Amino acid sequence: MKTSILIMASGLAGAFADMLACYDKSAEVVNAIANFCSTDNLTIPSIYANAGFRSSGNAFVSVDGHCDPPNQVSEDTCLDRFYTVCAGGNANGTGTNNCTLWAIYNDNGPVNTIGSMAKRAASAVSKARAAISSAKAAADAVSTSTDTARVHASSVQQSVAYARSSGKNAAHHQQHPRPSNQARDEKQKRKADHEV
Repeated sequence: MKTSILIMASGLAGAFADMLACYDKSAEVVNAIANFCSTDNLTIPSIYANAGFRSSGNAFVSVDGHCDPPNQVSEDTCLDRFYTVCAGGNANGTGTNNCTLWAIYNDNGPVNTIGSMAKRAASAVSKARAAISSAKAAADAVSTSTDTARVHASSVQQSVAYARSSGKNAAHHQQHPRPSNQARDEKQKRKADHEV
């Protein structure tokens, strides 16, 4: 089971890396691929596959084929194959898989320049720093809350201890009440009379 999870994870990582490489060449090609592959099951050959999809930026993708019987391709497989074609060559590359031809055309050429890639990288770094700063602030808030709770708990413990000791003293005084001033004075007078 662990092996199948690792294989699946490495496959997803490879497809994601190909998509990023394709995006760096042309965001319009990625857009065209995503729109074209958004069908549940692509049949090759079919009118839909042969007609393809053209994005607003003139990137065009299509699949031509002579599969007999027709080949059913899932959305994930469609995305994976197009991203592999795009990442493996230039944004105008094609690829062959048995009875199919996966074609990508980009009339406008690469949309993403080195400058725009640098801006995206700087933006990603900035977002990462903000996320780290936010996480540190949350950790500090939790630490402060914990310290406040400890101080409050200590104060409550002291109050409980005082209440217990006060309660014991009150119970002791109920059993052995303090003599009033008059009774004490009489006791001292008797003691003085006795000593004489």
